[in-house]
Amino acid sequence: MYKETYITYTDKKVGDSHSFIDDMICDELSKQLVCRSIVVMNDSSKGLFVSKKNKAALIGVPIKRSGLQRFCLIVYSFFLTWSLLKRFKHEKITILVRNEPCNMMGAALSSWLFGKLNNKKVGLIFQSSFPLEIDVEGFSFKNLIARKMITLLLPFYDKCIVVSEEAKKRIRKYNKKITIDIIPLCVNKRFICFTPKKGISSKKLNLLYIGTHAKIRNLEEVYLGIFYAFKQGLNICLDSVGASKSDIKRLEKNKEIAELVSRGIVRFHEKCSRSELDVFFQKSDIGLNLIPPLPIYKESSSTKLIEYMAKGLPVISSSGIPYHHEIHNASNTGWLVEFNSNAITKALINVNNDWKKSNHSKETVQFVIEKMTYDRFVKALCIQSIL
Repeated sequence: MYKETYITYTDKKVGDSHSFIDDMICDELSKQLVCRSIVVMNDSSKGLFVSKKNKAALIGVPIKRSGLQRFCLIVYSFFLTWSLLKRFKHEKITILVRNEPCNMMGAALSSWLFGKLNNKKVGLIFQSSFPLEIDVEGFSFKNLIARKMITLLLPFYDKCIVVSEEAKKRIRKYNKKITIDIIPLCVNKRFICFTPKKGISSKKLNLLYIGTHAKIRNLEEVYLGIFYAFKQGLNICLDSVGASKSDIKRLEKNKEIAELVSRGIVRFHEKCSRSELDVFFQKSDIGLNLIPPLPIYKESSSTKLIEYMAKGLPVISSSGIPYHHEIHNASNTGWLVEFNSNAITKALINVNNDWKKSNHSKETVQFVIEKMTYDRFVKALCIQSIL
């Protein structure tokens, strides 16, 4: 019999693989707290359904997080929260809302009203893992509403979870009193490769990029860096994972990228699950964690940086993002490079010649084991003792 129920509203689609949801919420949290974990996920293509994922119950909600339909999440999360609070009213209940302001409002209003009518305190945590409310290209009315909602609702929450010190500064602008804890995007120990890689092959430098290929990532700079390195005689190839068909079509309009693809130097792959990524990790020498240092990415805690390291891959990361500097300096592994094609070319040539530093898979894995596994951060999600 459980004594505590943990309800998580996530901004991810049903079926998406994500380290925080898969490893922390659906695994470590349930294991350490010995609690009932319920995860509510938006934008289900299957309609409303209930299933199981690891140690958690999974509820798919058929409401998209776009257009006016997004505001329906306020009503839906209000009544779903109310139903779950009534069902488990004799247990301690904590609700964590990840990023989405509409879920944040529905859960807060339902918890407040339920608490008033039943003289029961429900724990509320807001996780801001990405600054969705920040304007990227000029003023956005949608983002203004999101900022206002977050500012209005934070006083109802007992704690805010962020992924970096930079994110903590952003939340402080909205609310100076709320308790803020940092949980960087990590992995659990099941994800870690405990068999060190043998190091870089002398015949070819095999690169791996995993992540979004959206236009804002400006990946053309990365591919041009690879193109120039190839033209200078470097035997190189890249598996680029996570590209949609429209991304590939857009990128291949660039003649240099088209040439890389035609020669088999760059191979695009559509998004796949985390379990399906193992084949790419096993055949790669270097992980690419190259993100443009734009304001929206300045507070990033890169999931793939830690996932590459957990699999024993040395990593090339872009400079200008504080978290990248923090991890590379703390682990004393990998390379930091400016986000432009010329700097990336030089880095790839230097890495290919830097055998000693390239052969440190044991060190990268050990750093992740000691510092970057979710079991170390579960306590930050336990708030019932302070209510």
